[in-house]
Amino acid sequence: FLISLLIASNCYAFGTAGCDDKVVFLSHLDISSGTSFSEEDCNGQGKKILTANGNAQGTPLSKFGIGAYLGDGTGDSVSTPDSPDWDFGTADFTIDFWVYLEATGLYVPVDIGNGISGIGVAIQINSPTNVSLYMSTGEIVATAPTTSGQYYHMAMVRYIDEEYFALDGVWVSVTNRDPTDITGVTDTMKIG
Repeated sequence: FLISLLIASNCYAFGTAGCDDKVVFLSHLDISSGTSFSEEDCNGQGKKILTANGNAQGTPLSKFGIGAYLGDGTGDSVSTPDSPDWDFGTADFTIDFWVYLEATGLYVPVDIGNGISGIGVAIQINSPTNVSLYMSTGEIVATAPTTSGQYYHMAMVRYIDEEYFALDGVWVSVTNRDPTDITGVTDTMKIG
């Protein structure tokens, strides 16, 4: 399950609760059934179109709201087309989300562009031991033990020249390096 996803550009707001002028994407993916997922219109720029792919669907099981995204792990996702919002450049940004793991294994809850092997940002959960953060082909591995049958709050933050990963409000990784230039993203954002 992916419960809620917030992406903020030009800021490092960990745990931001709602919309402000820095939020470029916010969706709670909270439908109890069907495939009509939507995004909040945070800054008057209009909502992005969300498309359910594969067996992506809503489920009434959720941490909050009326439901959550459910995928069976075989090519399911909710996607939105390429957007200039995904070109973070070398600016600060935050990706903040809740996830429920039904089983241990390999999951990619967020892939903006093609973050694992191209230009973009991706988060890959390698349950039960760690989480990999990708920024345009650079990888950071954070020791972040996870188990199945539990909700987790995760956040990836870039602030100046440091990259952070938090699990349930605790910073589990801080890496200092030159900011990767994330410009020229030409692929969709995939959730799940």
